[in-house]
This record gives sequence, C-alpha cells and structure tokens, in this order.
Amino acid sequence: MLCAGVTPASVTGVQEGSRGLSWAEIITLHSAGVTQEFVRAVREPARPAEGPGDESSRELPPIEYSADDMVMLSFRGVSAEYIIALRAAGYRLTAGEIADLTFRGVSASFAADVKEAGYDLSGPELSNLVFRGVDAEFRAQLWEAGYRFTPGELADLKFRGVTARYAAALAEPGYEPLAAKEIIKLHFRGVDPELVKALRPETEAEE
Repeated sequence: MLCAGVTPASVTGVQEGSRGLSWAEIITLHSAGVTQEFVRAVREPARPAEGPGDESSRELPPIEYSADDMVMLSFRGVSAEYIIALRAAGYRLTAGEIADLTFRGVSASFAADVKEAGYDLSGPELSNLVFRGVDAEFRAQLWEAGYRFTPGELADLKFRGVTARYAAALAEPGYEPLAAKEIIKLHFRGVDPELVKALRPETEAEE
C-alpha cells in the first residue's frame, strides 16, 4: 500500500535509478522531493574527462549513496551535475564531503583543475585550499617548477605571501628543490632569488 501522495508512476520513476534501494527508501526519496532525475544522475556510472582512447576514460562504477545521503544532498542544494563533474574528474567522495565542498564554495572546475595540476586531494584538503585562497594556477606553477608540496605547505606559502613566481625563481635545474619552510623564510627576509642562485655551490649541481 502506497503512502498518501505517492503514486505508482512517481515511485516507478524513482525506482528506475534506485539500483537496489528498498521500497521504504524509494518512498523516503519521493516524500523528500528528490526527483527521479537526481537519483538516476547521482547513481549512474560516470565517465572521466580524458579522451576516448585513454585507458582512464572507462566508466567509473556508480557510488552507492543511500536514500538518506541523497535526501541530504538535495536538501543542501547540491546538484546532480556537480556530483557528476566531481566523479568525472576522478573524485570518489562521501555525501558528507560533497555537501561540505558545496557549502565552502569549492567549484567542480576548481577540483578538476587541482587534479590536472597533479594533486590527489581529499574533500577536506580541497576545502582548506579554497579557504586559504590557494588557486589551481598557483599549484600548477609550483608543480611545473619542480615542487611537490603537500596541501598544508601550499596553504602556508599562500598565507605567508609567497608567490609562485618567487618560488619558481628559486628553483634551478640540477639542484634539490627548496623546502616550503625554507622558501617562506627567504621570502620573509626579502632575499633575492638571484642571490640564492649565486651562493649555491657548484658541486651540488654536479652530483
């Protein structure tokens, strides 16, 4: 027996994308106003953004979000497109992490740019970078310069006012990249990158 306001047609619509949800969960989704399009989109396999000939372009398996997860995501204003975009970028996040990313203003394009820059971050790490004002271009420039900083180090560099240009100027082929704390100290002291290069021993580059 169906609950008041729940028609066979509406239940059938939600059921199409349910993938193993119980009748009670299907009715919960309908009662909470979660549309069949949202359920289907959230639980369908996603294809990464790489080219069709790439091995990594195979469909990602669907994430089995529960009915409560989908109700919460819908209530928080998370769109199905946002979830699909995150998965296509290679993220597999919990419903709670996705809701937190939305709340903290982390866009799907930002998260995708982070992946492309070579960083594999968790939901909380992404949120922290946005909070600290670290953008994808900043990380990409540092990565290109040869640095492999942790999310925490990236946040510290940005907070201390270190620009990617300054850090990149300190990098030199044949020399071990400086640590984040060393770059911060040099920047704080106003040390010119050219002076650092001039004072480096030639034997270090030859090793």
